[in-house]
Amino acid sequence: RALRSSLYENLGLATFSPEAQAAQRAAFFSEMPGDVRAQRDELRAYGRAHAKRFVRDRLRDAGVDLAVWEDIVVSLSQRAASSVQPDVRDGDSISILEYVKCKTIPTGSPGDSTYVDGVAFRQRLVH
Repeated sequence: RALRSSLYENLGLATFSPEAQAAQRAAFFSEMPGDVRAQRDELRAYGRAHAKRFVRDRLRDAGVDLAVWEDIVVSLSQRAASSVQPDVRDGDSISILEYVKCKTIPTGSPGDSTYVDGVAFRQRLVH
């Protein structure tokens, strides 16, 4: 990643925040021909349906109430998958399990579930 950043700087390009990257992608896709956009949208819809079926099957296997958790888990997992961008060429692991951790806080309701983007540390530091 450091190499990529220095390359951008040497070329006079700025590194963009996730919001700027999303805007750049939106601008790129808005210039696509209609048939390509339709194919992209169809592929995205298929991906969302596949994710929903996958989550439904896992929740059903675990005996979890689908009516309560299905939409929550699908939403959180899609958010996590879209925010994690490993650079495999630079040695990052391709497994999302290396980057995403689920924590249970014993109070609240399922609707209080949220995705937190950032870095987490243990309470105790080891030196």
